[in-house]
Amino acid sequence: MVSGLRRSSEKIDILAIASIGFFLLTLGMIFAAAPDLPRKIYDFGRDFRLQQVYPGVSFFAPTSNHPVVYNAAFQFCFIFGVFQVAILGARFVLRESVRRKARTFSNLIFWFGAAAALWLLMAGSIDWFMFLGWLVVLIGIAIAVRCAINFVFWEKR
Repeated sequence: MVSGLRRSSEKIDILAIASIGFFLLTLGMIFAAAPDLPRKIYDFGRDFRLQQVYPGVSFFAPTSNHPVVYNAAFQFCFIFGVFQVAILGARFVLRESVRRKARTFSNLIFWFGAAAALWLLMAGSIDWFMFLGWLVVLIGIAIAVRCAINFVFWEKR
């Protein structure tokens, strides 16, 4: 008998495994659709320079716009957000735990929010540092939403 192992009351999350596969499939499709994307990503990485954010505070940012990279990232985030909607629907149909539904819903918020931030970045409505701020805020919102759903719909085991 192994006493160090803890048994989980939940089964293996097959939909999470499917999400990993879809994640990789989506990446492959985006790279296949844009054959020059690896070179554009390389150029994007080499374009970073230290820029002043605030007097006395500097951070790395790209010195020019990279619409191909931003568009590829936007497409990925949007497609993965749509997939999260499908996963959330499947979680309701399969009557999965509130915890898993909350996780999927918070993922949905993050991916669609990141797509919106990338859209604004591509359009030139926000700069790089505002984009990074959006991502930080989105992470915080996603965590807060997940915790709020888990709190409101607490399941006793």
